[in-house]
Amino acid sequence: MKTGSGRQGAAIQYGKHVKVTSKNYAVYQNFNWQKKNIRAVNKTYLAKYIYYHINGLSYLSLYDNKGKWIGYINAKAVKSK
Repeated sequence: MKTGSGRQGAAIQYGKHVKVTSKNYAVYQNFNWQKKNIRAVNKTYLAKYIYYHINGLSYLSLYDNKGKWIGYINAKAVKSK
């Protein structure tokens, strides 16, 4: 497994379309847990990268259909399309 310098670990290519199905998870702008003011539930995004955080959870880096970065979200909040 790849390792990274931060607690989030390395960015690992993921490349799957996912739909955010849970409103109980925030979208973060960084791994210092600063929340973004985004309503992501019921929207589909491209998860380009996955991070295996030292806290034991996995986070996805989400992009919209125009390639704009949306933020990071707990992988438990999504379903693969």
